Amino acid sequence: MGVDAFKTFPPWIWLTSNKTFVSPSVVAMKPNPSFPQNLSPYIYTLHDTFCVQYQPIFMRCGVGSEVVSKQIASVLGMMSRMGTSMMTSDKAWQMVMSILNWLTSNGEKPIKEFDDVKLYVPIESKEEYPVFKEISDDVVYNDNDFLEGVLARSGQEYSYTLINHRI
Repeated sequence: MGVDAFKTFPPWIWLTSNKTFVSPSVVAMKPNPSFPQNLSPYIYTLHDTFCVQYQPIFMRCGVGSEVVSKQIASVLGMMSRMGTSMMTSDKAWQMVMSILNWLTSNGEKPIKEFDDVKLYVPIESKEEYPVFKEISDDVVYNDNDFLEGVLARSGQEYSYTLINHRI
């Protein structure tokens, strides 16, 4: 296997703290200025002094200069796919709330900007950890207690999904 064979491998970044390789698509050199919260284990930012010294190498590997809006929005989908082993339920709920608050208060960035990113919301479930569903017509927000009371009195089963009451 010659040196040219290595050019066909996709770039990966070694995270010493996690003892794992990750794709450059989930790494940035600094956080998004409008969302400074830590998004690991889904999106990682590199240490400042390390970035200054090795910025050209990271840029060449495809690491972005900062966490972009689409990466932040995509974390909810990553949480949905990766399940509950990545963090405690309390930490997961904190991250979910931070992202949803950021999405709804990020006035200069319309939701339309995320057209190519599937947006997820936590839905009602008996699980402690957030259970997600892609935003669609069958995800409904309402006063869940009121709506469930109306449905209980009507004797009908409901066929839609309620956004989790923690939201």
